[in-house]
Amino acid sequence: QQVWIFILAPIVGGVLAALVAKNFLGTEE
Repeated sequence: QQVWIFILAPIVGGVLAALVAKNFLGTEE
């Protein structure tokens, strides 16, 4: 049942990376 971890891990990582990127782009404005 740990399959969810392998499925959610990359998704959560991608979302966090996107938010961080948006924050950097927003602050550069």
